[in-house]
Amino acid sequence: MVSKTRLSASARSGILLVEDDDIHAMLTEKALRKAGFDARLWRAADGEEALEALLGKGKFGGRDRLGLVLLDLKIPKVAALDVFRAARQFPETAQVVIVMLTTSDDPHDCEEALRLGANSYVTKPGDPREFRDTVGQIFLRWFKDGPVAAVGEAR
Repeated sequence: MVSKTRLSASARSGILLVEDDDIHAMLTEKALRKAGFDARLWRAADGEEALEALLGKGKFGGRDRLGLVLLDLKIPKVAALDVFRAARQFPETAQVVIVMLTTSDDPHDCEEALRLGANSYVTKPGDPREFRDTVGQIFLRWFKDGPVAAVGEAR
């Protein structure tokens, strides 16, 4: 019989939130905490910071492994899809789960993100309760109870 051990949120390390909107960032953090997330949350407010975070550079130096990246599609400085492509090229983040969490419901945006290998594409609901529930579901699916181990851990 094969036994699989699920990793707890704290054992799976942290989440990188790439979000330029302060209100969405605050709502996302609250939703994650309400869903039981008790580990480190890093926030990058634009594409340049996201690249630094992925590499563990600048203010993100010494960060723990990433278990999940929540990437807003509409961010300044460096386009989100360019950040996504870079994440897949860096050995440290090539296998990290990346969920596009965005206000864009443009089918082309969704198709392109999924074509590039995004694990999921979720349109942010406008209602704060629905938003909280959606973020909680993402956390439970891809981080806490999900099948994917954090980058650098055995699968």
